[in-house]
Amino acid sequence: MQRTVEAFESKLDTLSASNTEEDEEDIEDLAMDLLPRLPSYPQDIPEYALRDLEGTGDMTPQEYISFIIPASRKDEDFPLIEGTAQRFAREMREPTPKVREALIHLESNTTENVESAVVDNDRHWMRGL
Repeated sequence: MQRTVEAFESKLDTLSASNTEEDEEDIEDLAMDLLPRLPSYPQDIPEYALRDLEGTGDMTPQEYISFIIPASRKDEDFPLIEGTAQRFAREMREPTPKVREALIHLESNTTENVESAVVDNDRHWMRGL
């Protein structure tokens, strides 16, 4: 089921990026505005979690995101890590498809070290992994 959701999310990302009429410069500008809002590794991860996990361990960036998002929801001492397009769209008062496209741009077309993974049916983006 998780693989199906990930495949569907990936297809949505591709369609979103290829069917937009937004000017590429607007997407690039929005992407740069989004960058400082993304959860960051290791800055947004509590010291004890970094120590216990020995950094990211042997996990890929996608595995780490898939692990750390639910962990942040379960531990009240752990700051909530939320990197969805929906969250950023609400905060920035921008349409979700435009924000999603900007996040895809950050992940695919820049050297900003942005990664994403599907967690509980939502794609989450993080940087620094």
